[in-house]
Amino acid sequence: MKGSPKRKVRRILVMLLATFGALLAFGSQAVAAEGRLVQHRSGINLNYFPRDVHRGQFVRFDARVHCDRADFRGTVTFYDLRDHRLLGRDHVDRHRHATIGTRIYSPGRHMVRATFDSDRGFCHRASDTVTFFVR
Repeated sequence: MKGSPKRKVRRILVMLLATFGALLAFGSQAVAAEGRLVQHRSGINLNYFPRDVHRGQFVRFDARVHCDRADFRGTVTFYDLRDHRLLGRDHVDRHRHATIGTRIYSPGRHMVRATFDSDRGFCHRASDTVTFFVR
């Protein structure tokens, strides 16, 4: 840095103050205003079994949902993006697992998306997608 030692110290203090102010502003976004609902972080992890899928075979989809709030409830919707069809829905609560099973008849590459929606609005919407090949 160029300048006198006084200027260097002043510049460093201004940068630290700006960083601290940005952190405070970011943290205050997590605090809800009066009358508004606090949104908790959430996520979903989608798996399928068996790994080697053949035409007409029964495939099980398991979605593990996590949310910062322990007493969350919601619905997980499973959707086949290739065939544009709803595979099913399952209710999820504190046990955190939503599971469905279905047969997939069309060969080729499939993408299945699981989307979690909170019933009471505590947790954010979350989704995960898996891609697999049907022989």
